[in-house]
Order: sequence, then C-alpha cells, then structure tokens
Amino acid sequence: MIHMLIKVYTIYGMYGRKLNAFSLTVQQNKECRKTTRCRVGRSLALKVVYPDLKIVIAIGGWTGSVWFSDAAADANSRQAFVASCIDLLLDGNLPLVNGAGGPGSAAGIFDGFDIDWEYPITGGDSGTHHSSNDDVNLTELLAVFSQDGCTLAEWQEATIYYKNDLVQHNTIKWKSKRTSKGVIPGTNPSKWTNLGTCNE
Repeated sequence: MIHMLIKVYTIYGMYGRKLNAFSLTVQQNKECRKTTRCRVGRSLALKVVYPDLKIVIAIGGWTGSVWFSDAAADANSRQAFVASCIDLLLDGNLPLVNGAGGPGSAAGIFDGFDIDWEYPITGGDSGTHHSSNDDVNLTELLAVFSQDGCTLAEWQEATIYYKNDLVQHNTIKWKSKRTSKGVIPGTNPSKWTNLGTCNE
C-alpha cells in the first residue's frame, strides 16, 4: 500500500474557470477540498463531462515524501510500490471506507503519475528518509514503472545521456553507463547496457 501524500491535479485550461453545470459555490469548493471522496468524485464527474480530460495524480510532495527512499531502495520494494500504485490508482481498487471505495471504484479516473519526490539524496521536510543511493534508485524505480513495454523515450543522437538514463533503441531497452552524447546504443558496451527486448 502507498504510504505517501497523494495530490490530484486536474489538467485543463484555466484551472479556476466554471465548467458548465459542474460548478460549485465558493463554500462548496472549500468543503470539497477537505475530503478525498469529494475530490475523487469531482474528478470522475469532470471526465464524464469532458472525456478528453487527462488527470495526473502526484505522489509525494514536500510533506509526503517521507518514505520514497525506502520504496525505491531495492528491487523488491520498487516492484511492490509500483504494483501498489497501479492497483490503487490506475485500476482504481480503493479500500472500502465508510461505504465508499471497493474494487474498481476509481478505475479510469487517473491517466498517469507525477512522481514528486522531494528530495532524493538530501531529503526534504523534517523526518524525510534519504540515502546517498537515491539518484540511482530513483532511476531504477522509474524503470519499473515502464517495465510492461517500452514507454521510454527513443534514443536521440543530440541528447546528452547521464549514468543510469534509460532509452529505447531498435526495440531494445538500454541503460547508460556514463555520460555520453551521440554514442549509438549497442555500438559501445562501455557506454550502454542492453536490458533486453521490449514487449509492447
């Protein structure tokens, strides 16, 4: 289960504008901000009214990144964290609380994640766990989010790649071993690690 602050961002033009019949009074908006149930319900309603709307959920933030270092620390914790994010936030299997939630109850609301780790290596708010390995572990954590296929960026000759950057090139996932630019993945084993064929 995710033990971090979760913030919801609705992504559309002019955030504060009134949206047809979905507008709430100032007081209703103040009250709605106090409950997750209301915020999730409003997000779902917005997607019904505006089917092309994309909603990204942020995980972390200044006071919600306490356990990020622990979640990214090793392969098992990374896998458990990503599986939990997908199950809870994309598949929408919310815990049943006071008659709300349940399997699939929030399916289709969120379209992606904003990993808002504040901050790797140095930590953020008081009590936030951190480690000197956080930079490498963050890269590995992001790789687990894209393991189901190559949702990684395609390799670009003009891009500078740093140690542990991940790319796709010729249907293969590659991991940079050190800073390089213009070195084609697969042509120099001292610069790139072959992570295997993509399964799209």
